[in-house]
Amino acid sequence: MNADRVIADIGGYSSYVGLREARLHSSCRHDLPAMCRALLKGGQQLDPARYFTARVRNDPAAAKRRPSVIDALTARGGIETDSGHFISEARRRKNCGHTWRQSEEKKTDVNIAVRLLDDACDDRFDTVLDPLSGTRGFVVG
Repeated sequence: MNADRVIADIGGYSSYVGLREARLHSSCRHDLPAMCRALLKGGQQLDPARYFTARVRNDPAAAKRRPSVIDALTARGGIETDSGHFISEARRRKNCGHTWRQSEEKKTDVNIAVRLLDDACDDRFDTVLDPLSGTRGFVVG
């Protein structure tokens, strides 16, 4: 009998926020493939995990941190990265006219969905694992 093929698609920003909210700051450079392997059931085999993220451009401190997180993850091996991007849009309060710029991560969720559909069409997995998205997570069997 063949092993159940598992893929893990991890949204980088969601995982970062989740770890911060759980006060696991030191886990920002965690070993995601090992965590995914620990979640496998008997008879399951993990293909390389994928980490989907975006490059920060307009926040120098965050832009400096993000590559080190990606470098730390890829240095461990067993993980692929896929990048979206951030956009910055002007926002304005209607009641007082105050304006500011707000950044949003774009294309990450689309990249996850496209890769998932591509993998499904090519029959590359039996189960999908999204280990860090909390209540938004899903497992497809």
